[in-house]
Amino acid sequence: MYIDKLVVIFEKVLSKFPEIQIDDSKKPLIESLERRKYDLQDQGIIEAIFEDGEKTLESSFYENICTYLKDLDTNLDRKDHLNTKEGITDIIEIFVSDLEQMIDYYYNALINKHFS
Repeated sequence: MYIDKLVVIFEKVLSKFPEIQIDDSKKPLIESLERRKYDLQDQGIIEAIFEDGEKTLESSFYENICTYLKDLDTNLDRKDHLNTKEGITDIIEIFVSDLEQMIDYYYNALINKHFS
């Protein structure tokens, strides 16, 4: 369930970048998320992230994709690179990294709240 929602967020952000082919990245994203085997606690935090009214995960992913695109070697054909296995892997790693930072942030906020 949470993986489907994460895919929706991923696709929503990537739809703002027409040079990235979303269809080619969906399956590797799902496989990457399944390999992580998030436990029930992480899944609960992910569900809380979905309820974030500020859509912090989406914003963070969007900003990091912009930075990634800006930092790409200017000698590369941007569109061709983004649709290679390496380009798709980079984009997925950015998304997963943003997700894991959000999980850590929420987890630390819960711990701090509990002990204060």
